[in-house]
Amino acid sequence: MYHISCDIRAQRSAQLIAESVLHLAEKKPLAEISIAEIQRISGVSRSTFYRLFDTPLDVVTWQVEKLFKTWSAEITKAPAKKIIPLAFMQLMMKNAALLEILAQNDQLALLARNHRHYFQDVLTVFDFPADLDQIEKEYLIDFLSYALPIAIFTWLRRGKKETAAEVSHYFWQSIRLMSQATKK
Repeated sequence: MYHISCDIRAQRSAQLIAESVLHLAEKKPLAEISIAEIQRISGVSRSTFYRLFDTPLDVVTWQVEKLFKTWSAEITKAPAKKIIPLAFMQLMMKNAALLEILAQNDQLALLARNHRHYFQDVLTVFDFPADLDQIEKEYLIDFLSYALPIAIFTWLRRGKKETAAEVSHYFWQSIRLMSQATKK
């Protein structure tokens, strides 16, 4: 869990800690990163670390949540539903280093959980039937909450070769193929 106030000093310390954790996580798993290493690189005291975060994973969680807040704010301005996966892919690709850390530390669930939380804001942009009951809505949200992050992890696994437009195309193509396969 993280505990970051709106205080400018706390925000600055949290950012220094985050940069240090991301740097260290490029070299080793999050579980092996010590607070002493973070302290040494960031220049932030041990007590400040524990005032803001509990673990290095909390630091990454904070970074992911900041990323999704940005995405949520951008996406509600999107003119069409086809743009949503593209905008998601573009933002995620800009933050590939953070995503690689999530992939290396088996944290797809962290990405999907945040996506699900912010997907509520995005749901209004799609043209889903107004008469969806609560159960249908939950299944739809959970499916899409994992589907987009899985597309990003596939892009990472493939060596980041495709553009955001190509990954978005493959995402929608996969949805179409699944739909066609269930109609047969």
